[in-house]
Amino acid sequence: MVAELRVLYDDLRLDGVRVLRPSKFMFLCGGYIAREENAKPVNLRDYLFRVRQIANRYNIVLAEKATQLFRDSDYGDLISFEEDIARIAAVVLVIAESPGSLAELGAFTANDTIRNALRVVVQQQHDTAESFVRFGPIERIKRTRRANLGERGRD
Repeated sequence: MVAELRVLYDDLRLDGVRVLRPSKFMFLCGGYIAREENAKPVNLRDYLFRVRQIANRYNIVLAEKATQLFRDSDYGDLISFEEDIARIAAVVLVIAESPGSLAELGAFTANDTIRNALRVVVQQQHDTAESFVRFGPIERIKRTRRANLGERGRD
């Protein structure tokens, strides 16, 4: 087998091969983003994306767009797919404000690769409540990297 690989390698012209790392981007997870342009923002993620238009200043990939890429891929599960996204993203930002984003928070804090890129914005009520969210994912973030957790006041 080594001889076959050597023949293949010898046929390669490495001076013509260029690999570019994807540009750094923010993988943005959180609550629902309204489709109607003039709708009142329903949560912080919606406000930042539609009203403040942060995509005009930063390279952002929305979690729901990545989900379609996952469907078109050969990945066996979404966590493995998002683990690879975390490897190339500048940051994975979870605005924990919906049931789905709280579930993502739990899964992401349990994964070492994703946790390294993870930044979290969580409502103060989740940070102080006697709950699994507080004593599970939030505590794990606090113990590993307290600076990766931002809190916002109650709505």
